[in-house]
Amino acid sequence: MTDRKLDKQKAIKIIRCGLEKLGDADTQVQLQQHLAKNGYEFSIANLNKIYRKYYKVQDSAAAEDIQIGRVSLLKFAEGLLVILKKVNLEYNMESDLFEATDFPDHLSIAHRYKPRFFAEGRRSIADKIQFIQNAKEEVIEMGIRLNTFSKYFIGRSDSEFKNHIIELLKK
Repeated sequence: MTDRKLDKQKAIKIIRCGLEKLGDADTQVQLQQHLAKNGYEFSIANLNKIYRKYYKVQDSAAAEDIQIGRVSLLKFAEGLLVILKKVNLEYNMESDLFEATDFPDHLSIAHRYKPRFFAEGRRSIADKIQFIQNAKEEVIEMGIRLNTFSKYFIGRSDSEFKNHIIELLKK
């Protein structure tokens, strides 16, 4: 969290929202291990206090009696930010909410893209060009050998396919 300045109130908002995002997916012991793996050491007793005061509040009067130091709160909030970022959630400081970000790089292509299949078979050259022109990010051509696709570049006139692709690549 070197690029953002956290105060106690912002840390509390991050903790409440972050623990809600984690839900009951992790036990306190698992959360302790995740935090430790990322350089944020906490005792189970401290985690228990944070959970009782900011997440599973049964009695607000009892929650007021729970004392947690400012440094511990800031450190725990920073640790939550790191952990949730790894599962693709980034905290928006303006809205005070965790928001999903793009897919992490380590996910497979199948998780990062929504493939489009054409059950009718191979598209015409004009359809392929139009499809590629409308792409927002990238196009991945898949096939066993890509023999027919490669022949669009070398077996046909340049103006039919190759020049269109070259122009799109220049953009």
